[in-house]
Amino acid sequence: FMGGWPDSTKTPALNMLEADHTVVMVGYAPVGSFSKDALRLLGANESTVLSLEDRETNSSFTLGLTVADARMCIFWFDISLANITGYFKAGYNGFIETSDPFFSDTSYPNVAEDLNLGGCTPFV
Repeated sequence: FMGGWPDSTKTPALNMLEADHTVVMVGYAPVGSFSKDALRLLGANESTVLSLEDRETNSSFTLGLTVADARMCIFWFDISLANITGYFKAGYNGFIETSDPFFSDTSYPNVAEDLNLGGCTPFV
């Protein structure tokens, strides 16, 4: 399991190391202001900042999503930082996008092949 915006970039390396199954845990939603503001503070131009939202290219983020065996898609952006229970519930009830029988042949109810969720489904 890997989670967070940059963590999908590790998926190709794990596959090269012959990991049995790779799962990327991502929040599906538009890119948050934290990521954009951090890039601006580091001196990035506006074009670079806006490229964070470009999910239709062969970016390292999209590649990581594409080669993962499964993507766990969680919407946690409207949960208060003080509500740790809410984060756990969101994770537990998250969707898993996969065509891998290892993940789809389970009793977990939230498994689908194509969720078409921005930030989770490759190229969406």
